[in-house]
Amino acid sequence: MDRPLIPDPVLPAARVLAVALGVGLAAELLLDGHALGINAPLATAILLVSALVVTGGLRRIDPFDAWIPVTALVVASFVAVRDDRPLVLLDVAGALGLAAASVPAFAGQSVTRRSTSAIMSLAGRVLAAVALGAVPLLERVRRDSDPARQLAGRGQRAAPVVRGLLLVVPLVLVFAGLFAAADPIFQRWIDTLFPFDIDLGELPGRIAFTAIAAWLAGGLLWFGWLAAPPLELRSLGAAVSSPPTTLAAAFRLGVTEALTILVALDLLFGAFVALQVAYLFGGVDTIAAIGMTYADYARRGFFELVAVVVLVGGLLLGLEAVVAHRTRLYVAAATTLVVLTTVVLASSWLRLGLYQDAYGWTELRFYVAAAIAFLAIDLAAAAFLIVRNRAQWLPHAIATSSLIVLVGVNVIGPQAFITGRNLERSIVASVVPEYGDPGLDAGYLGTLDADAVPGLVTALPMLSVEQRAAVEPLIADAHRRFVVEDDDGWQGWNLARWRARAALLAWADSR
Repeated sequence: MDRPLIPDPVLPAARVLAVALGVGLAAELLLDGHALGINAPLATAILLVSALVVTGGLRRIDPFDAWIPVTALVVASFVAVRDDRPLVLLDVAGALGLAAASVPAFAGQSVTRRSTSAIMSLAGRVLAAVALGAVPLLERVRRDSDPARQLAGRGQRAAPVVRGLLLVVPLVLVFAGLFAAADPIFQRWIDTLFPFDIDLGELPGRIAFTAIAAWLAGGLLWFGWLAAPPLELRSLGAAVSSPPTTLAAAFRLGVTEALTILVALDLLFGAFVALQVAYLFGGVDTIAAIGMTYADYARRGFFELVAVVVLVGGLLLGLEAVVAHRTRLYVAAATTLVVLTTVVLASSWLRLGLYQDAYGWTELRFYVAAAIAFLAIDLAAAAFLIVRNRAQWLPHAIATSSLIVLVGVNVIGPQAFITGRNLERSIVASVVPEYGDPGLDAGYLGTLDADAVPGLVTALPMLSVEQRAAVEPLIADAHRRFVVEDDDGWQGWNLARWRARAALLAWADSR
């Protein structure tokens, strides 16, 4: 439920602008020139705390939205745990999206309890605010009542101090530089206190990074500061039961048309499922049917079948949004399609498993498996919500399942998992079926990140001479990247890279 707006903003516009500048400076310190690591959750926490300060604190947030900032911090923390580029990209995107959703939540606007259209509308307004940046905030500062007079009194008291600082700061920098050049101990002390490698060549870029970060943060904080009024009704139930919008009314679909679509698809899916039961699950002779062995027949098509499931999900969402009224026959046909699609999903899972048994794991195959798990959760939710006439909650269920799968993927660690399984295939021959390839693709393993390194170092003594000869250069290259050349500051500390360095140092000591 959206809270009443506070008539006067919690902070003056100038202070909001100062908070945005502080966010920009923090982003420059934590992110500019550093690898992603512990700086990601720290930057997220700073942004969330800044939004809390600007919007007036936790007293305005809808209790149903309390999970959003917490989850933003959790997802951002995974960036400090994993060194796996595709996964880190997903984590960063998830953390940014959740942090942005936290700002209107802090401002008292319900997010979780909105309808799908209301969430999309709110997201559009937040994105527009970020795109505008600090322009509206600067304009509001300019329009504030008599700002010159307010600043004049403070300026008279602060002017001597400011003038003194302007005079002394250059002198301090000059003398400190001379002392550092003259005395290596003093130089080391300065480097310890101020671990910033700044020179005039870097200064413009750092100023630009700070300005851009502050500009974007200013737009986001401006949105939360104004606590813009909601566009939709106060609860999801009310929004769903309200009359359809003009756009939705223009695309209303009769129940007969919807039934025709569902029944035709049920027949098509039923025929496909019957073949799967006979040939894929039942083991009927595929050579006699199509001249192809069972293994070759089963190890194909999983990408296409996953695409089928995704399309069915979109179709059901669309039908639930535009169908004029729901009858028992419509519900039965839609539920039947969900059940048949579940069998199609099981077929894609089996095919993917057989393909992995034959050729091993890759990141693409891992993420397809994760997508299948995600779709399985969504199909179960769709069947339940369609039967209960609560399909308006399906987008919320999809968002929840995506977060669950994202957390699960981070807990497993795709690259560590892939490396372990593929090395196991080369070491333990019994895990590879007769039709499988036990070879080790060392070139592929060499493209992975720090998450893969401990597994490579641990398995090295157990590999054959030929395989060891292929893997040792990979470990040597990782030693160069993560030990010799890794001079990143504390901002880029990352658990996976720390573990990789420990394994590589042990490997170097044992040589």
